[in-house]
Amino acid sequence: MTLFIDRLLPTGQHGLIALAAAVLFAAYLISAGLQAIVTYWGHMLGIGIETEMRRKAFSCSNLRAVSRAWPR
Repeated sequence: MTLFIDRLLPTGQHGLIALAAAVLFAAYLISAGLQAIVTYWGHMLGIGIETEMRRKAFSCSNLRAVSRAWPR
């Protein structure tokens, strides 16, 4: 940041400043896009795990086994 404020701005190299800003903006967009992908796939993974756990927990064969073992 010091390099940018103290050395680059006073020289008036607006092309280099614009290039640096564009590179930083592109890096931000890539980071935001990858974060969206990670969030989406993490959500899908969680849904899949939850669905499988519920399927196993509430399957008919599992309920019959639990009902036989349950004290009367």
